[in-house]
Amino acid sequence: MIRLTGFIVALTAVVSVSNSSIAAKESVSFTEPALLLSSSAASPAQYVQLAMAPQRSRGILPKKSGAHDLEFWNAIKDSKDAADYEAYLESFPEGSFAPLARLRIRQYSKSEAKEESNEPDFRVEDMEAPFIALANANIRALPRADSDKVTQVAKGESVEVTGRVVGANWFRVQVDGGRGYVFGDLIRSAIASTAPARPAATPAPATTPAAPAPAPEKTAPEPQKAETTLTVTAEKAPAETNTSAVAALPSVTGLKDCEFCPELVEIAPGSFTLGSNSGNDNERPATKVTIQKPFAIGRHEVTVGEWAFCVEDGGCSYKPKKNAGQSDQDPMRNLSWLDAMEYVNWLSKKTGRPYRLPSEAEWEYAARAGTTTRFWWGDNVGQGQVDCEDCGSDWERRNPPKAASFAANPFGLHDTSGSVWEWTADCWSKSHDGAPRDGSVRDSADCRQRVLRGGSWRNEPEYLSSASRFNYDANVRYLVNGFRVAVGAQ
Repeated sequence: MIRLTGFIVALTAVVSVSNSSIAAKESVSFTEPALLLSSSAASPAQYVQLAMAPQRSRGILPKKSGAHDLEFWNAIKDSKDAADYEAYLESFPEGSFAPLARLRIRQYSKSEAKEESNEPDFRVEDMEAPFIALANANIRALPRADSDKVTQVAKGESVEVTGRVVGANWFRVQVDGGRGYVFGDLIRSAIASTAPARPAATPAPATTPAAPAPAPEKTAPEPQKAETTLTVTAEKAPAETNTSAVAALPSVTGLKDCEFCPELVEIAPGSFTLGSNSGNDNERPATKVTIQKPFAIGRHEVTVGEWAFCVEDGGCSYKPKKNAGQSDQDPMRNLSWLDAMEYVNWLSKKTGRPYRLPSEAEWEYAARAGTTTRFWWGDNVGQGQVDCEDCGSDWERRNPPKAASFAANPFGLHDTSGSVWEWTADCWSKSHDGAPRDGSVRDSADCRQRVLRGGSWRNEPEYLSSASRFNYDANVRYLVNGFRVAVGAQ
């Protein structure tokens, strides 16, 4: 990042408003980011201005960028999504293109509102079944966490489900306070929880010797803890993929610590090469790292629905507005590193387990899954492997695809390339010089920027390799940033 100590940079741009020929010139001043952070008088709005500016020619999140609103504007100027222009104004409220950004927000917000008014954004399949609340649950007017609260049901209380929202983890319910919607992870079927025990076999007549009692039916161990060792067969890597002995290690599937917890995959210890000597300078030098301890990591990024449960329970303070076309199965995004830490801390309290963000080394180890190629499926991005710009898939700029829309890597992880950039626990460093050889977190007491991995659906293929890395200010939200959880001792 360019440091402008003691200087004020004036950027003048000509802004065309609507279809008129009126042109206005505005001047904007930039204050050196380090000075803002060291100033006790820095306001929250000033901290938001520390967002890194995207650059169209290098993708939505450039690897080398400065805090210039022109670069940010060039990255979003062709968008028809009001959220992009809202993000611009958060970073540059007095920017050169602020008037045009406000105009486009009004224009595209009205367009989205018209679409929503003409066509409902959800459909309900009728059903009738008794359910039980697993926790204190808010009943909402609409199937969204930001919708008005109708009433609340207490943990253990019965609710009558009258329908299920298609494509979303929400149920329509009838309660004493009226009709509304409840998040699916907050309830479970009362029928399943009260099913009668299997009746005993009818005894044989006394004249016939009794048959020996059948052996007790074996049941699979309950996947409650990531330390549990289960044996499954790892998925075979594609023929193009180079693999090491690590790829043959089994991975555990289907681990969930609670009804509303993200699904986990257990990762065994092993060695791999962190980074690449053929990529960006910040990916060098390629460094041999040995992961010392087993850990578990999210099968995919935390979803909109999983985040909504944290908001409902009071564990997460950020309550975003749902974008048009966004579903509960979409990866949660527009999150800061501090937001992600709120979520894992809340999940630790709810489960009693050490949830956290993965270290940068753990992330790449799990993403590579024993492979040594640029992507886990090979050196070329190919067709239909990932959703990104120029990646040969149905690329749609407004929203990323639903979680786990593409094939899993040999360890069983989805979306390690594309989808959303993923926060890790590490403090940003310009290279892998001095990286811990045991896979632990690289941190510092005065850390301002944290490491992001994996690229996003708005990036070009060069940002999606297993070694690709980026950074962002820990207290700033950006619309392509999300995360996946990890659990286990570091």
